[in-house]
Amino acid sequence: IERAMSATDLLERGTLRWFQSLQIAATIGDITGRSAALSTALERAVDAVPQDRAAAAARIGVMVSGVMGRFHLGDYDRGCELADHIDREAEHLIDAEPHAAAAIWRMKTSRSALAGDAVATVSQWRHVVDLYDSIGERRAACTSRTNIGFALLALGMNEDAETTLRRALAEAITLELADVAAAARHNLGLVLARRGALEEALIEERAAHEAFRHRGNARLAAASEISLSIILQQIGDLDPAESHARRAAVDMARYPHSLPAVQAQLASVLLARGHAEEAMQYAEFAMTWLRTSPVDDGDALIRLTYAEALFATNRAEAKAALLDAVQRLRARAALVSDPMMRQSFLQSVPENARTLALAAACDLAAACDDT
Repeated sequence: IERAMSATDLLERGTLRWFQSLQIAATIGDITGRSAALSTALERAVDAVPQDRAAAAARIGVMVSGVMGRFHLGDYDRGCELADHIDREAEHLIDAEPHAAAAIWRMKTSRSALAGDAVATVSQWRHVVDLYDSIGERRAACTSRTNIGFALLALGMNEDAETTLRRALAEAITLELADVAAAARHNLGLVLARRGALEEALIEERAAHEAFRHRGNARLAAASEISLSIILQQIGDLDPAESHARRAAVDMARYPHSLPAVQAQLASVLLARGHAEEAMQYAEFAMTWLRTSPVDDGDALIRLTYAEALFATNRAEAKAALLDAVQRLRARAALVSDPMMRQSFLQSVPENARTLALAAACDLAAACDDT
């Protein structure tokens, strides 16, 4: 970060290379949790006048990194405000500058994910890949394919997700893109766990976690801790599952937007261990956040775990919380127009299937129709 910011003092302000240096600082600031560096890079980009169209496209890229960073930090309102500003300012660049267009579509994927629209997220990531492929940006295209894999995972399209992620992993290894390979392995871990290949899932997820830690990617290192917790819980090895979840809860504290999903996973493990009261505390923390702000992942898990904790502690509001979880799940499923994809979303995403199964067991029959 320091070298990138120092470069901006040496380069001519407003040039392509000047904005590219800011982009490096903003990206590293985001992935390492150094929010001050991210904010500084963003402020310089916003205040600068680009010298040409290529520089203007690079400036948009820095600003989009600012949006993503604000979302990761839980500053949803300011992130959306900046995103709206970018949409207005970059309208004339979309057709003329593929780099700017790709950055804007990346930004749209985040907004769709936060809105719970998994179909739009997949479609938008595919558009990003097409844009990068069209201009020969193999690294960026490969990175984006890992995100397609994650979006397919959110839809429950597990076979498609595995195919996409294995392709991205192979390409990342060929191109010697260690960060991208780690991201592909991270997403692949959960895909493998879903089809029961638990030992292979652990191998991939542990390799991803080690790579993230080695390269200082604090946010994804914490995310891989959560995936390890989920896989180990599925195996039935609850001691390390709890340890990973607790470490993730500490490490993800700097990313409040992602923390609720971590708290929900920790609550889930605690419930499995019979520690209902402690699980209730973490489930309540997660649900309190969700009531006031969207999350980038884990909506269904948060609502389900909250309802499960209420049942486990014999709270009167348990059925109401479960009904709320089912209704939210149904609202998200309604965004999936394709019947086969909707069925995958409801039945092949574990927390979604568990939500409907619990509702059926609690005789919330109407909420479970059309599964």
